[in-house]
Amino acid sequence: MSDTDILFGDVSTVQIAGETVEVREMRWADGMRAMPMLAPIVEAVRRIISPKDGDDEAALLSDMLTEHQDAWQALICASTGKGVEWLSGLSDQDGLTLQAAAWRANAAFFMRRPMLAAMMAPMIRLPVSSQNSSEADSVETTETSPNA
Repeated sequence: MSDTDILFGDVSTVQIAGETVEVREMRWADGMRAMPMLAPIVEAVRRIISPKDGDDEAALLSDMLTEHQDAWQALICASTGKGVEWLSGLSDQDGLTLQAAAWRANAAFFMRRPMLAAMMAPMIRLPVSSQNSSEADSVETTETSPNA
């Protein structure tokens, strides 16, 4: 067992282009920095895990990868420490193998975000006053004078 396996138990290795490549789940801080770019993938995952009637989950996944390929490549780069140039040189089989490994490593990362948002939404809604502003304007306050 390597030091990386001990520190980051969510690291897996795959053979890609004759090289052993470590694939790990995005770390929280990495994810926070990457969220502006990864937000479309998070939204697509939300649609996949909560499909509407008639949605084809496989088609939604395919659309996600097609429509957000730059973000997906950035995720794979962050998960592997490899650059886009290296990814671009992979064979189709190696690319698909790496893509599957990156998805396995990061599926929970993407699923936790919509689930957390759904849990937090009711908690962050501001309480709505039952009194409207015109009623509040008509309420009179009385002060008593210390001399009265």
